[in-house]
Amino acid sequence: MASNESKAARTYSKKTESSLSLKTCPCYVRSNEVTCKVLVGKKIPKIRKNNNFDEGADFFLELTNYDFVFIFYSMKPIHLKPIQEIYYLWEPVYPYLGQQIQEFYNHHDGNILEIGPFSGVIFNLEKRNIGGSFFIASFPPGMAKFFHEEAKKQKVEDKIRVIETDTALTGIEENSIDLAIFRGAFFFPSLFKVNFSVIYRVLKINGVGFIGGGFGKFTPEGVIKDIGKKSRELNLQIGKLEISEDRLRQDIQMEGTEGEIKIISEGGLWVFMRKVLPLKKPF
Repeated sequence: MASNESKAARTYSKKTESSLSLKTCPCYVRSNEVTCKVLVGKKIPKIRKNNNFDEGADFFLELTNYDFVFIFYSMKPIHLKPIQEIYYLWEPVYPYLGQQIQEFYNHHDGNILEIGPFSGVIFNLEKRNIGGSFFIASFPPGMAKFFHEEAKKQKVEDKIRVIETDTALTGIEENSIDLAIFRGAFFFPSLFKVNFSVIYRVLKINGVGFIGGGFGKFTPEGVIKDIGKKSRELNLQIGKLEISEDRLRQDIQMEGTEGEIKIISEGGLWVFMRKVLPLKKPF
């Protein structure tokens, strides 16, 4: 396999005009143009080929006579402006989402973590003293600066710590979080893919996660009507895709997510997660 890996790396290097080294599989090799994931022993029945990386389409290439498959993804730049517009547009919603989160969390202390580019409700939770310490796990690159500036604007930069991280929550300690919130988690596959096991890892025992998206069950219809059209437009710009409750349930089961899991469809599509011992399988 080692010789095949080297040969495959050279093939890939020629096609992208990049000088890359292939490490132990499976791995990721990054260049300025693409991310390459190597899957050892995997077979893809239908190979889709698309050389136009500018369109952002997936590009699958099976190398004949090799026991692995290259999967190429375009590395299109992420435009942060629509995400930041969503933050301000949704400011009237945050108090009502905070009310629903408080109903599930039912504490006024603990370490509170909001995850991802659609963070915002954490500022309301801090104002209402729902939690003792507050953190934003910020990604993709560029959003951390935005949240730093917002914390300064609201004079809470000494209370809400912004951590620039990634979908693996690098830098967030294991068993350190009492409440994790991840809004927009299932709907933007071009930006990220939610990893339940990563969220489970950072939760303390009996810690809870509130993961998903929607206006929440307490947001008045008038508020939803006022921002609904613009919100839909921005979400489509960012790349929002819908997901059904059945598909979400299948994804959770396929991932083998641990802990206590409950899917909530009232006020959006949410997953309530609790880290418990002894470990429980969902559903």
